[in-house]
Amino acid sequence: MAKRHSCDVIAIASDEAPYIADFVHHYLYLGFSNIYIGLNNSSDSTQLILKEISNYCPQLKIINVDEFQSQDLQAKSYEKLWNIAKGNSMSSYCLVVDIDEFWVTPPFPAQVSDFIQLNESFDVFSFHWVNCFGGREFSPPLAGDYSAVLDPHVKSIVAYSAKVQLLRCHAPILTTADNSLPICRNSHMGKYNVNITNDKYELPERIDCTGILNDNASGLGVIMHRYQRSELEYAYRNFKSTSAQSNANPFKNNRWGYNRNVEQGIAPPYKLLTKEDMDALLPANSIRAYHKSLDNFNNMCGIESMLLNSKLKVSHLNIVRAINEVSTADLAAFKDIWYQTFQGTRYLQVLRQAATRRGLYQTDSNYKKNDILFIGHDAFNAGSQRALLWLITELRLQHPELSLGLLLLDEGSLVNAYEAQCSLSVISLDNIQQGDHDLLVDVLPKPGATVIANTVMSLPALLALRNLLGENFCRWGLWGHELPDTIFDQELINTLQLAKNVLNIIVTPSPLAEDLWKQSLILDRPIDSKLLHNSNWLVLPPNDTRYKEQATNNLLIKPRWPDKSSCRILGFGRDQESFERFRSTIRDLRCIIPDAVALWVGPIGAEEPGLTWMLLVDVTLALQQASLFVLTTGGSAKSGESFGLIAAESLMVGCPMLSVGAPPLGVAHWWPKELQLDLAVMNQKELLERIQETYEGGNKERLRRRLLAQPYLTKLARDRRLGIKQLVQICFSSAN
Repeated sequence: MAKRHSCDVIAIASDEAPYIADFVHHYLYLGFSNIYIGLNNSSDSTQLILKEISNYCPQLKIINVDEFQSQDLQAKSYEKLWNIAKGNSMSSYCLVVDIDEFWVTPPFPAQVSDFIQLNESFDVFSFHWVNCFGGREFSPPLAGDYSAVLDPHVKSIVAYSAKVQLLRCHAPILTTADNSLPICRNSHMGKYNVNITNDKYELPERIDCTGILNDNASGLGVIMHRYQRSELEYAYRNFKSTSAQSNANPFKNNRWGYNRNVEQGIAPPYKLLTKEDMDALLPANSIRAYHKSLDNFNNMCGIESMLLNSKLKVSHLNIVRAINEVSTADLAAFKDIWYQTFQGTRYLQVLRQAATRRGLYQTDSNYKKNDILFIGHDAFNAGSQRALLWLITELRLQHPELSLGLLLLDEGSLVNAYEAQCSLSVISLDNIQQGDHDLLVDVLPKPGATVIANTVMSLPALLALRNLLGENFCRWGLWGHELPDTIFDQELINTLQLAKNVLNIIVTPSPLAEDLWKQSLILDRPIDSKLLHNSNWLVLPPNDTRYKEQATNNLLIKPRWPDKSSCRILGFGRDQESFERFRSTIRDLRCIIPDAVALWVGPIGAEEPGLTWMLLVDVTLALQQASLFVLTTGGSAKSGESFGLIAAESLMVGCPMLSVGAPPLGVAHWWPKELQLDLAVMNQKELLERIQETYEGGNKERLRRRLLAQPYLTKLARDRRLGIKQLVQICFSSAN
């Protein structure tokens, strides 16, 4: 027997991996009974993510509809889903939407069954789109970081008992088989009549309701339609052709440009909704609880890493690659389409440059050249990358007259943040070695400028660029974050030796780093003294705490602790030995403090009661939430990662830290001497005692550390300003 007030939802999905979990969670959260998703033409991990979710959510049904979509029979796909749902569900109603559409009714989060009970009976109930323009990259649904426009298009809840002839995506066509009048309602105008046309009731897919809004812009409910997300997401999707297009066309042909100024020119039948309108529909407290539920849902289903990987593919580099892979013939044949589709995005210029280089436009030689070009590899949770962002940001603030560029190797978490401060090209080492003009042209340095590799790992790219431009074209420098033992451990010494006669400038993050580099003998393995020949040495203490202010994407993952506890232990590492040492410590600690919990961050790890493992995390937030940061990599006494910059950041947020074996390299020049005795422990027994002691100190210990840190942080800030001044002097003296 059908459940009178229950409702299902059906949708078609194609390459929706970054967003599919948002959709499923939303409709479960609002009480929809079953979710029927038809998969078509998908080449990403959408199906894998759905299968993982279905292990925990039996309400989710996954159906393949490729047979219809390949023939551009969207209506047939909906019909298949409708028939399956109607034949198997105990619900009375069904909502038909797309994956980027989210039904809401005030007061959010009102349940769909309550809505139906208040508004029955009906055959079709239609809700207006509220189109959402813009937003942060991968922001969760209903985040409010967009412009909202009420649209005449509707989406509909349809009764399974309705006499449906054709289930269109906006509103159905009903038959006149039994001569009964269908009951049709609209979220803003209430009940309305439908005229018979050719022996059928063709319900309107667009209704202008702007003249009857009064003070209630959201009416009885709306469909929040994520019409345009961030610029990056919008551009990436433009390479996914619709099923109706010819396979020859590499661009989506049903988009009309990215609208950054949507507030301008809005007129009936459209209406720009105010912040007050949206706050009334989506109260802030309710949205916070909704987003927390979404995080818990993704965690419960075990899909966090899959979602992250799918989002990382939506990248600047992959968009540029896609543009460069378009043939000259297709660039010419589909010029009108890509010119329309990419309007309002930075990628229209990339397309025009590609077309220019292939002779489709007149050559534009007025490319901007840079005074200082950095070369860096981006990575999550890595201090050297955030330090580079800080340096570029400070250079921009202190020397706005400089032209700054960055060759970024193979993506990462800070692409948007870098791009906000300098000209940027995301590139691979192979691209540089092959002299890929398409990717290099926007960031090339001026003759006599300075090129600086950020870390020894970036030196191969610097050497490749030097081979391309000529050894005397620029001065060449290195910001050597890695200390010598790390250089040997990671087998980077050969790279450094190749660069020994090239580097004119060497910048190090602390006096300790400078001393160790100049000693030339580390672990009885010499660094050739010629490395120092004719080099300007400069100590520039990094600061990696401002990256959050610049980051515009939403890929920083919140820490996931096992349970609520006042004793939270944080660990970082990249090797099995460090993890095993940390896990053993936590097991012993839980025998002493039973409610103690731990979070391990790194590529190698495991989970067990009281211990969670994350590949990536928001470093600052994790340190702020932790009772104690325990570093088990061994510092300078053992091979592995020293995490010196993260240790420095723990000082800045007042998070106590203990290190097994020895302090992290460089910490002696960041931490006050009064705290250095608290750092290093040599055995498990001592470590457990110190954890207990520090934990019991609680907030007083944090406050003590912050107070002790203040004079040192002030000195570091002064040293940084002086270091930047000296760096600019060196760069310009080389140019002159």
